[in-house]
Amino acid sequence: MKKISAGVFIILTACGFSAAQMDFAEHLFKQGEYYRAITEYERHIFRHPENREDISLCLYRIGESFLKGEKWFDAADSFKKLAADYPENALAVKADYMAGVSYYRSGARSMAIPHFKKIADKNPSTDYAVKGRYFIALALAEDMDWKESEKEFAGISSDYPLNPLAVKSAKLSSMAAEAETLPSKSPALSGAFSAVIPGMGQLYSERYRDALSAFLYNGILGYLT
Repeated sequence: MKKISAGVFIILTACGFSAAQMDFAEHLFKQGEYYRAITEYERHIFRHPENREDISLCLYRIGESFLKGEKWFDAADSFKKLAADYPENALAVKADYMAGVSYYRSGARSMAIPHFKKIADKNPSTDYAVKGRYFIALALAEDMDWKESEKEFAGISSDYPLNPLAVKSAKLSSMAAEAETLPSKSPALSGAFSAVIPGMGQLYSERYRDALSAFLYNGILGYLT
């Protein structure tokens, strides 16, 4: 009986330490201490390699932490590892999508576009497919590929008419079509873009850094993530 009790005590103690460590990592994350949180999440993964549920959450939080720290490719790697190694987890599809967001945030649009296309092809009925296609259209607009951007925005509007992004997409499709025929720095069209999405007018005017800042801080990216 004493041996059994001792065994149970050891198991319960180990479980308690595991939960406490995870709680501490979550606390650091919520406090904005992202790099300390990453260390704790990685320690938890090392100590509990059999706990797939916890590891999935740790990998997602590590990805989020790197994203907060603007370590875009480290974030993408963590999200992709979760999606590839733990596909059964509820966070897997979102993690795959967030890898694309990480590429987009890094400015690596040539990596973001095919990644989002893969997600849209694999999970066409999900909200992540719609958001991914929206990112594709935005990336094409940033590259001044107005024809393809117009097609992508139009496709979102027609394929997902009830989605919150449908109305914006329809407007942006029309504007992208108009952008093809106007001078590259038309004040009227620049203002029209900004009326739909803060920052897009600056993108049209080729002021990329100012545009990205306006885009991020006016809540659009918050909705997409």
